Amino acid sequence: ICSPLVLVVEKDKENGLLLLELNPPNPWDSDPRSPEDLAFGEVQVTYLTHACMDLKLGDKRMVFDPWLIGPAFARGWWLLHEPPSDWLERLCQADLIYISHMHSDHLSYPTLKKLAERRSDIPIYVGNTERPVFWNLNRSGVQLTNIHVVPFGIWQQVDRNLRFMILMDGVHPEMDTCIIVEYKGHKILNTVDCTRPNGGRLPMKVDLMMSDFAGGASGFPMTFSGGKFTEEWKAQFIKTERKKLLNYKARLVKDLQPRIYCPFAGYFVESHPSDKYGWTFSVMYKLMCAGMNGLAVNTT
Repeated sequence: ICSPLVLVVEKDKENGLLLLELNPPNPWDSDPRSPEDLAFGEVQVTYLTHACMDLKLGDKRMVFDPWLIGPAFARGWWLLHEPPSDWLERLCQADLIYISHMHSDHLSYPTLKKLAERRSDIPIYVGNTERPVFWNLNRSGVQLTNIHVVPFGIWQQVDRNLRFMILMDGVHPEMDTCIIVEYKGHKILNTVDCTRPNGGRLPMKVDLMMSDFAGGASGFPMTFSGGKFTEEWKAQFIKTERKKLLNYKARLVKDLQPRIYCPFAGYFVESHPSDKYGWTFSVMYKLMCAGMNGLAVNTT
């Protein structure tokens, strides 16, 4: 996983074919820094909700993927965990924000609208993907004035102690990205939703590794019917896919050997918060009818 074999075919001077192995240097090894001692509390990582993390790194604050209000995916996803009541203040106090990709559970325009009303010039960093992260910014009406699109595999220096590097996904390079953050020589790796982050070449033994664990959501196979698409087949398919994802994540963590592993970016529900009121009304209606007719009611 960490050093995949990459082969390419090229022509030689006699128009023959050569099979070459590509083994480029790891970009995070450029300008290496030795880990320094840290004071207690100098580095703090706070989970806010879903894929949103608040990083305190010395006197700097960095926030990942702030989806903190409203729905995602056309009202299909809602936050499972309510963020802290001071989430907007936390966001406004950040020195920089990283947004990994364009999906609305990471690029949340409702959240960014609230932020822009208070601090439109906050520095936001995204990777230089083929499909721009902020492709819909003008139509969104959100007034953000300090968005930085940075190249892959290049250290971005924040201050003397803090830098970060954005890397592309090997399966979806046109859209997905991941990030390495380094503070005083200590590395944090966040692979976010990448299927094969950086094509499988990743730093080993980082201090903290974060990754998704839920595998997202898809219309396949749940919206299919007929033929083999029975409820039993769907249940078995989902069980198999979840097992494959678990095995992949476990193998990745085992190979990279981070000091700490943090699974996140999977905490959502596929229902509107007000649905519970509809369920309550339905139960009350059934109970009322049962009382009138002397019937037993199953409220599940």
